[in-house]
Amino acid sequence: MKRLLSSLIVLASCCVAQTTDTPLTLDASGMAKYCTVGGLPAPVYTSAQQADMDAFAAPFNNLIYGQRITCAIPVSCTVCDVILGFVENRGGPGDTPIAAGGRVFTVSFNGTVSDPIDLAKLAGARNPWQKSWKVAGFDGLLRINFQTLIPGMNAIASSARISNAVMPSNPVMIMPIPILPNCLAPIACIYDVSSNRWTFTITTAQ
Repeated sequence: MKRLLSSLIVLASCCVAQTTDTPLTLDASGMAKYCTVGGLPAPVYTSAQQADMDAFAAPFNNLIYGQRITCAIPVSCTVCDVILGFVENRGGPGDTPIAAGGRVFTVSFNGTVSDPIDLAKLAGARNPWQKSWKVAGFDGLLRINFQTLIPGMNAIASSARISNAVMPSNPVMIMPIPILPNCLAPIACIYDVSSNRWTFTITTAQ
């Protein structure tokens, strides 16, 4: 006989995983679906906040920002290729240029932290810049965190491209804590198609 220890119900997608040869490509709005700042969906900075953002070619014409940005993207990899896109948006006409050292932040992948990223130093103001990383396997979520190293300045990002990934079909994330099922014993998962809900139970034998 089994005794129910806990139960959790969350909105989720059907967990049928599929390998894709097409990279998962996210612009700032796409990243905002999986990223939070202070427990809320990451804000997207567009031409509504800075008119000359439209001078940048997509996807660099928008960006997410925050002193700490926490992302959880529903993909699995043995080794994922991750390319992040950035642009230092400061320094346009009538704007004070940002010097090297003015905005510095790190990016971590599943806890592994990058070297400091200083866009003004690496690419110059208003010049799109990309960097690629190889990320070791993980358990259904690619966790990317951006952390400013300059008090009062934000970390920023414009795009993410993830290849060699296995993704759940039609993922639906719940903010600010995205959860996808991990149905290894002793966790049992039951999916209700009509309500698009997973019921999770943890059981032990008596």
